[in-house]
Amino acid sequence: MAKNCAPFLERQISQIRPALIITLGKRAYEVLRVVEGTYEDALCRPQETADFVLVTPFGFHYSLMHWPHPSGLNRWLNEPANRKRLDQSFDYVRQFVRGER
Repeated sequence: MAKNCAPFLERQISQIRPALIITLGKRAYEVLRVVEGTYEDALCRPQETADFVLVTPFGFHYSLMHWPHPSGLNRWLNEPANRKRLDQSFDYVRQFVRGER
């Protein structure tokens, strides 16, 4: 399904040109990541594409935030340090939406 939907998602991103893209889960991370590194290290840490690549696949730069998948099977949030990272990432998004970033 992801393979079939990828062209649709790419067209949407190219046309909408979002300033912030938030991914949910490892599959989305793998498709949209702009820097080498592990999924676990990237979770809840904002990335500016301009800091890592000269040109993005979409032709414009944006902020990128990778969040864990919200599934009840995901145990990442069981760790207090990870919950704190997620809370801090919510603060980042809140500031971004308000135009403070």
